[in-house]
Amino acid sequence: MPLKPWALTLARAPRQRTRVKFLRLFLDGDGRIGRQDFWIGIFILIVANIILGYVAGLVGWAVAGIWGAAILAGLVGLAMSLPFYFLLVKRSNDRNYPPTYVQALMALNIAFQIKNMVIPIEVGGPSLLSMLFSLTIAVAGLWVLLDLGLFPSAIASQPFEDVNGRRAIYEETSVGRRSSGAEQAQSSVEEELLRAQHEARERRRRASAEEAERMRQESERQRRENEAPKNHIKNAEEILGLTDANYDYASAKLRYITLVKNFASDTGGSSRLQQQINDAWDTIKRAHGWK
Repeated sequence: MPLKPWALTLARAPRQRTRVKFLRLFLDGDGRIGRQDFWIGIFILIVANIILGYVAGLVGWAVAGIWGAAILAGLVGLAMSLPFYFLLVKRSNDRNYPPTYVQALMALNIAFQIKNMVIPIEVGGPSLLSMLFSLTIAVAGLWVLLDLGLFPSAIASQPFEDVNGRRAIYEETSVGRRSSGAEQAQSSVEEELLRAQHEARERRRRASAEEAERMRQESERQRRENEAPKNHIKNAEEILGLTDANYDYASAKLRYITLVKNFASDTGGSSRLQQQINDAWDTIKRAHGWK
């Protein structure tokens, strides 16, 4: 079964992947993203937060000492909370979580940033309440990160309520996720290729079997043709009574003439028997090339 042109085109074409624009990934809370997009975004934001926080701390320290460093670093942390929030919201949408799942974490993060800006250093070391607060934020952040980053999508293609209350339709925006339609088309092409290969093998097998049968029949026919003259000669020799294997033309013809005289139809013999004698003599002559 020949492949259709569109099937060959799909078989040669690479699978397409959707791309997420950079700004949409960090500055838009609508839609959903896959795990690969999520980890890429987290890595970018963490690196950016470390670099910007370090630079802001150096500048603030140079301008106003510890207070300047704490305030500028805190402002950078608050500014970075926005892209973190949008990234986490899109991933939580894919996990079918309510917006409050991420909003609670971001509220803790904002409170932590403000606390570090107001009280950069605690006299006598951090208090128990401060340590518990920091531990709570760390545990909650780690849990959300692992929950959203390790577990797959919890929904397929049904619509959902986005963080702004608008009705959004599921949109596949994962950088590493292949389009389901392309996968189905590719799967169909692979199945058609396998079916075509199987049919070609079956045709070759049947052709080989038919050729083997034809050769067997031809060999059998040639064998029967080779054996037929031998059987005819043997029957002719038995009819003429030529028991000596080394008989010659003279002895054979003498035997033929004798039988013709003894069984001639005009002397009371059988015309059928006389015909057999004549046929046997003709067979003997042809076999030996006698005239």
